Amino acid sequence: MITQAEYFGRCYDSRTVHLLVTLVGLMTLLPFLAVQIAGAAKILSGVVDRQISYDAAVLICVASIWAYVHFGGARAVVWTDGLQGIIVAGILGISAWLFVDWAGGVSSGLDRVARAMPEKLVFNRENGPQFLDQMLSWTFAVFLFPHIFQRLFMARAPETIRRTSIISGAIMLVMMACILVMAIFATAELHGTLDDPDELIVAMYRQHWREGGVILMIAVLALSMSTIDSVVLSVASLATRDTLRGQLRIDLSAATELSLARWISLALLALASLVALQGIGRDAIAPWVTLGASFCTLLLWPLIGSTWARGTAAAAIAGMAMGFVAICLARFTHLCEGLPFGFATCGFLVGGTCFLGTCLLQRQPVRS
Repeated sequence: MITQAEYFGRCYDSRTVHLLVTLVGLMTLLPFLAVQIAGAAKILSGVVDRQISYDAAVLICVASIWAYVHFGGARAVVWTDGLQGIIVAGILGISAWLFVDWAGGVSSGLDRVARAMPEKLVFNRENGPQFLDQMLSWTFAVFLFPHIFQRLFMARAPETIRRTSIISGAIMLVMMACILVMAIFATAELHGTLDDPDELIVAMYRQHWREGGVILMIAVLALSMSTIDSVVLSVASLATRDTLRGQLRIDLSAATELSLARWISLALLALASLVALQGIGRDAIAPWVTLGASFCTLLLWPLIGSTWARGTAAAAIAGMAMGFVAICLARFTHLCEGLPFGFATCGFLVGGTCFLGTCLLQRQPVRS
């Protein structure tokens, strides 16, 4: 198995590209991991009517995931992802149908949403940039996340990679469509009654079918554990293979690397749980997920460059570095206020411009 950073480093024969992809991967996965834990904990706490506090739910999730990672490793991901994806897609499909029925049908539900929040059904200056940010970031992030990209190289045959990519994409499309339907019709039913929008789906089950919420909780926790397992393993690989071996040139035995990876996984889960227990985890998690996905979009430029004759290491570096700076400035400062788009779009445009401009300015391609 090869890591994403190692793959791009080999494509460009550049340690700088290797290092930047490693850093971007870490910036992508850390917020994603924290919000995964926070989301699973909110579902667990909400389904049991706060009999388990949010803090206790975070600790339960982290302890379960640590055991899963420690004893399962990569095999836990390979053998469980497919089955869990199919089961969760089925549960989400049933949930989407139930939500439509509980909201009084398609026409009734959409009419209620239109009356409750008509401003959300048209593009305007407030929701337009957010919509564009999410469309851009998530369109590319679904295959550029380091833990997803890395798993492509677990298969031994290209045909297996193609087949599993098609199946995974189809399952993901079904799941996203069902979640969208659930969110729309839960909003129609519960608009204005909740303080935390992350509890919308849990509250819908709690109001109409409490036992069904337990089933949903089990499904989401199972899927979250597998996803978080993948993220933790990817970060451990980035730390051991890409940083210690790739950048620092430290020679590690297989046993030492495995031991370090386990300790790094434990430290990472502890860090993610601390973040989830802070205000970031308790607030709405969607903006932080989008931030991680926007960082992930920066990996599009080395990917395009690896298949384009004019793609160079300098162009990949420029696209990632300048895109990262643009995202941070647009998200965490006031320098980009007044722009008609959000931080993900800003990073995408700046990174793409720098990548293409560098490619065109270099007369001779570095790679054939």
